Amino acid sequence: MLLAGGFMAVAWAIAIAGGVSGPDARWRTPVFVVSIFAAGFGAVLLLGRRAPTWLLFAFPSVTAVLICTPPLVSQESTPAGSILLVWPILFAGYLLPERIAWATLGVSLGLLMAMALRVHSDGTVASCVEVGLSLVATAYITVHLRRHNRTLVYRLHQEARIDALTGLANRRAFDDLLERDFTLYQRRGDPLSLLAIDVDHFKRLNDRAGHPAGDAALAALAAVLAAQVRRGDIVARVGGEEFAVLLTDCPTGVAQHRARALRAVVAADSAAWPNPITVSIGVATVPAHADTPAGLVTAADTALYAAKAAGRDTVATAS
Repeated sequence: MLLAGGFMAVAWAIAIAGGVSGPDARWRTPVFVVSIFAAGFGAVLLLGRRAPTWLLFAFPSVTAVLICTPPLVSQESTPAGSILLVWPILFAGYLLPERIAWATLGVSLGLLMAMALRVHSDGTVASCVEVGLSLVATAYITVHLRRHNRTLVYRLHQEARIDALTGLANRRAFDDLLERDFTLYQRRGDPLSLLAIDVDHFKRLNDRAGHPAGDAALAALAAVLAAQVRRGDIVARVGGEEFAVLLTDCPTGVAQHRARALRAVVAADSAAWPNPITVSIGVATVPAHADTPAGLVTAADTALYAAKAAGRDTVATAS
């Protein structure tokens, strides 16, 4: 719109300069400048691979100026022409920062006020007031809907990363956090340990007491694990009865000690539950047992299988 409107206005300005009837001479230079600027603006947006941020931010206001330039120069205005100001406000409200939307509204209202003062025709002031109220309502509704949508997107994003039963991070979130912490390990060199935790004989519990009882045990176990880790450590439910604890800046010896403490706390606390449980834990550390995130998970799982093979309710460390 800027490109086409700009070139049309340029042609009009040239025609006026050539003697065609139109606004008086003092308006010809401003019209010509606005036309050239609008045409260049549109060309950059259309032809440029990536427009500068300031150019995108200025786009709605420049569009509003281009829309209002003809009626300001010709001193003739129509409601249909003025209502086009809704489009730059919609663009700014949906696609640009909120402050740009309000700035565009301010520019548009200022242009409407200038039109009401300059254009001398019946109903011009009333028309500008009506259009101005429409613009205010459009800006408010657009910004409100965008805030609401942003809240919904954030909530959906969080729900997609949180296990519904336990409130812990799910497998997707755990994988992302593991990649993040592994990157930090590569930068700083601090050891990173992983505890792979599995509930012993969980299928037997479900068969004996029912799935609601199994879900209650998992939720209670999640609460115990979350209460025992340090701030900055990650607890996640990565499978049915499988949990993972990611320990930052934690060498193998400390991770083994914390794994044994967790096993003992779970056994002691669950003794008072309707269905007591025990857990087996596998311990692995970067760089002692792996040098990639996937390798760390594999090493911890292998150690977990060794703990279960050793009789369960115990801790084993990757070799």
